[in-house]
Amino acid sequence: MSELTMAIAQKMLADTLAYCRANKFNPMAVVVLGADCSVRAAASEDNTTFMRWRVAYGKAYGAVAFGMPTRRMNNMVAERPH
Repeated sequence: MSELTMAIAQKMLADTLAYCRANKFNPMAVVVLGADCSVRAAASEDNTTFMRWRVAYGKAYGAVAFGMPTRRMNNMVAERPH
């Protein structure tokens, strides 16, 4: 697996926020984690709620910890509620 450099993490962050603005999402917080769950890049837009960055961090942490996208985790939970 290739290393997640600071430049790549910053581009991921910028591209994600640009997508959110283009689609008129509410103000967002974005956290990009490395494979060791270290924060590689993070940002919260103006007027973001004070806890949104923690939700973004938790979502990213869960994806890294389980080794899968959060949408797949959500589907697994829906299929196996117990």
